[in-house]
Amino acid sequence: ASRRRRDLVAQSGAALTGYSASVWSTLAARRGYSHTVVLLPGPENASAAALPPPTGTVSGPVAFTLGLFSLFQTPLAGWACTGSIWPEDGFVILVRAAPSEVNLYLIVLDMVVSPQFVNFFTSLFFLVLAVGHVIWILECWKNELQFRRLYSEGVIDGLWWAIVTQTTNGFGDKAPATLPGKAFAVFWMIFGLITFAIFAGQATSFIATATALNSISDAGGLAGRTVG
Repeated sequence: ASRRRRDLVAQSGAALTGYSASVWSTLAARRGYSHTVVLLPGPENASAAALPPPTGTVSGPVAFTLGLFSLFQTPLAGWACTGSIWPEDGFVILVRAAPSEVNLYLIVLDMVVSPQFVNFFTSLFFLVLAVGHVIWILECWKNELQFRRLYSEGVIDGLWWAIVTQTTNGFGDKAPATLPGKAFAVFWMIFGLITFAIFAGQATSFIATATALNSISDAGGLAGRTVG
C-alpha cells in the first residue's frame, strides 16, 4: 500500500521539514527557481495521474504540482526496521527481529554444494590427476619400487603421492628418489600449502557471511560491508 512517510516530508508550523523538502529546496536554490511549497493531504492510493498539469506560458512563470509517492510494506515475520540511517532521511535497514540460530552443519552443506566450491574441487581434481602422471613419469624408470612402471599401477602410485603430499599429510610410504622428482615435489608441496591456505580463508569468509545477519542490528553494523 502507498503511504506518505512523515519522515520524508512534514509540516512544522509554517515550514516544511523532512528529507524530500530539503532536497527540493536545495534543487530549487541551485536552479534559481522562485517557488512556493505547500503540503497537501493526499489519499492513500494517490498516483501521478491525479496531479494537475502545469499551467503558464513558455516565456512567463510556470506553475506545477510536484508529488512524492513512496511504497511502504510491512516487514516479513521475524524482521524489523531500524531507525533512520541519517537524520531525517527516511531510509531504514531491515534486520532480524531476534538473532537466528546458526547451524554450522547446514552452513558447511551450503558451502559444499555452492558453485564456487564445486568449481574449486573439480579444478583441483584434474590438477592432482596431471601431477600424479608427472611424478610417475619422472620416477618410474629409476624408482620402480615405489612408482611401478606398469601404467595402470604406476599412475595409482602417483595419484596417491600427489594427494597426500598436497594435503601436507606426507605418509612417507612413497617418496621421489630422482633429482627432477624431488624438485617437482618441492614445488607441489609449496603449491599445496598455498592452495589450502586460500581454501581455509574462503571457507572462513563463507561462514562469516552466513552468520553476518545476526551481527547487524542497526546502520552501524553495515560498516565495512558490501551492500547490494
